[in-house]
Amino acid sequence: MARITVAGRQVAPEYGTSGVIYGGLGPVPRRGWDSGTLNYLAELQKEGVSPNQVFRSWAEAAPLRLLRILLEIHPLAQFALESDLSLSFGPEDTQFVAIKDYQKGAGTVDDDGTALLDSLWDTYRTGATRDVPAITRRGRPTSSEKQLSGATQRSSQGAQSNVKRLQDALGTHLTQTGQLVLEAVPGANGSGVSQSFDIDPLNVLYTTDKEKRVRLAQVRKPTDYLDTRLIYDGAWRATSDNPYGFARCGSFLSVGLDDVSDQRNQTDFLHAVAWSRLGYEFPFERVAQFALDNPQECLTGKGADGKDLEPGDYASKEFQKSMALLDQMQSSDVLGGIGKVYSLGSGSAAGLEGILNARRLRLCQALQQLPNLMGITDGGTQAYASVQMTAHAQKLESFRAAVNDPLVWLANLHFRLQGIDMICRCESKPLLLTDLKAHHEAREIEIRNVFALVDRGYLTEEEGSVTLTGAGIPEGSKLKDPQPTPGPADKNENEDEDED
Repeated sequence: MARITVAGRQVAPEYGTSGVIYGGLGPVPRRGWDSGTLNYLAELQKEGVSPNQVFRSWAEAAPLRLLRILLEIHPLAQFALESDLSLSFGPEDTQFVAIKDYQKGAGTVDDDGTALLDSLWDTYRTGATRDVPAITRRGRPTSSEKQLSGATQRSSQGAQSNVKRLQDALGTHLTQTGQLVLEAVPGANGSGVSQSFDIDPLNVLYTTDKEKRVRLAQVRKPTDYLDTRLIYDGAWRATSDNPYGFARCGSFLSVGLDDVSDQRNQTDFLHAVAWSRLGYEFPFERVAQFALDNPQECLTGKGADGKDLEPGDYASKEFQKSMALLDQMQSSDVLGGIGKVYSLGSGSAAGLEGILNARRLRLCQALQQLPNLMGITDGGTQAYASVQMTAHAQKLESFRAAVNDPLVWLANLHFRLQGIDMICRCESKPLLLTDLKAHHEAREIEIRNVFALVDRGYLTEEEGSVTLTGAGIPEGSKLKDPQPTPGPADKNENEDEDED
């Protein structure tokens, strides 16, 4: 294998990039379009092209960018994303440990290697680049220098915080686009990974070279292939013919757009239900007769170019004035003028609740969520809810495993670049979305079953330890049969013995 000679980042962020490569419009920053995109829109307006047409074309050409916007602005979508990230990547829920002697079964945990991994997560970069000044004074360090030196040594809590940030970033990418792209920047020879970045998957693409091999490149540089030894690329439900996979919440694009467009119709409907509709009856005949009886004031010279008006035309003009006045009035204004106003009664909201509930459930399904996790309670038995939560926990386990895989890859790359013969193993706590008591009871049954298999010779003690804990038995230790937890019956028997 050729030596890795890449210096610095391969994938440049798309901040301030001209929108030419995105069909006219660039990425959508929170602080407005970049200067290149604004100039592009200005030129189109000079040519008489409507910006709405441009935005429509942009949305059709980049649906995943439109989906990203929807997931950020729709309340249910934001709730669903926060729910998935919080349940899957809670603080202290995941640990990455170094394993030595992995060639022999499960291997053993190495504390020094695990500490090296804790410092690896500090290489993850977000925000502006910060240069930390080095301490160069000679002699005995001062108290301030000691404090600065201690501040640079990250605690395990700080490492966990960086892991959580990286998991949240990758989990968001996977939900919005269905892809995961992570870049590692090697340091000097033998120093391992010096920087790591999560990459916006919409800024890279797959292409084929002259030898018909699938290669990874940036969108704006499709012929400059990236060194994938330093870049992890994966996708949700990817296949050989579709390396981009599927966005986890891709189906929300259609139902989310429908929901946004229906908000105005829903507002109009609720307005009709809450306020009585009014009818207005204009007395055309009386107004026309008034004009006929008073021609000097109403008809003579009142038309266009000083011509005389007909009585019917005069009545039509007065009707238009009355309608304009009604359009400008508020619900609390006093109605004056000619004509008769009467109430038609308010509309009916019968059946609206069922329609709104069906829409909410459809939105939850598109977001891969259970209604009760979105704050929607529609009844049902406890057993039914428990089965639902157990199934949802399995879905989140797959989601968490997909996000943690790039982190394991980064840790193994860190070891290989330093010539350390270890591998990284991810240890995650189970997702407890069901009753905690039921979980511990099931765990106790599992432990007893493993001990029964060991006692009968179906498993060795080493295999039993790996089954229960994921690791072998430490040297000098032995599996111990768990003591049964005293129950109410045992407690009563002990009390009877004391009385005797």
